[in-house]
Formats: sequence, C-alpha cells, structure tokens
Amino acid sequence: MQTWEKDALGVVVLPSGRTVRGRGLRNGPAAEPFPAYGVYLLGNQPPPLPWESRRPDFLLPERRESRA
Repeated sequence: MQTWEKDALGVVVLPSGRTVRGRGLRNGPAAEPFPAYGVYLLGNQPPPLPWESRRPDFLLPERRESRA
C-alpha cells in the first residue's frame, strides 16, 4: 500500500503514526495513491467513489427560520 508523503499538501501524521489527508471534493478527483477510506463532512451524500466512505450523522437539529 502506498502512503502520502508526510510533507505533501493536506497530509497530517497522527500521534498513532497513521497518515491522513484532508482535501475538498471541489478540488476534483483524488490523486494517486487513492484513499482506502473516506469520511465526508457534507450536508448530503458524497458522489459515488471507488473507495469505501461514509458521511457521519452528527444528529444536529434542523435549522429553523428565525422569527422576527
């Protein structure tokens, strides 16, 4: 399995030694090496991807219109 270079843009090495990369979906398709797993913090489901992914549900209340 390939890993990202530790000094590459968006790459963070966690205290456990695991390497993660943050990037915006608006930047287009991911460059190789492709992720093994993706977590997407979006208001809706991410587009279909060739790797396993999930969108966490933070169980936040729906936004209510302010009443003035």
